[in-house]
Amino acid sequence: MFLLDGFRLAGITVSDAASHIHRIRAEAGLLGDELEPIYSDPDVFRRKTGNSKTVGETVDRMFNEYGITLRRANNDIISGIGKNWTYLSLDPRHEHPITGMILAPHFYVSDRCSWFVDEITEYYFKRDTSDEVTDVPVDRNDHAMDMWKYAMSNRPKLARFVGRKDDPPAWMAWHEIENERRVGKKARHK
Repeated sequence: MFLLDGFRLAGITVSDAASHIHRIRAEAGLLGDELEPIYSDPDVFRRKTGNSKTVGETVDRMFNEYGITLRRANNDIISGIGKNWTYLSLDPRHEHPITGMILAPHFYVSDRCSWFVDEITEYYFKRDTSDEVTDVPVDRNDHAMDMWKYAMSNRPKLARFVGRKDDPPAWMAWHEIENERRVGKKARHK
């Protein structure tokens, strides 16, 4: 999984955000009919209060007017952190897609996303009164973390290796181990 581009600009309008999204997609050579909806905060699908003359419009509908389709994402913080942590963990069976080195994560971030790296590296969990870190995330300065959680909503959980660690690789075994397990040891003839 690669995060190639994006932006975080506080207080911009929906039209400005849509313009940034269209620019990024155009630079990547992506056409509208090739794109899946953007997984977004479930809050953008709720009507907001308007004034006495208008009914609030959803942010989803406003983006839709600019050709940006949104999809409701999972908003559970703990499961999102858990899933994303598995994509960051070093996997002894995974090859780095660029360097070819073994023991690589499954999530990579482009240099163009310094806004993401800066915010993620400063993300922290609450501390209790004895200054011990708790398992409760802090709900502040977490826009990049939320974006990542929403973007990963539809990604599958990574498979876990369930084989025996002491088995040789299949190409070395010539299937003796697998055959022996399937049929058991053969009787010797005299």
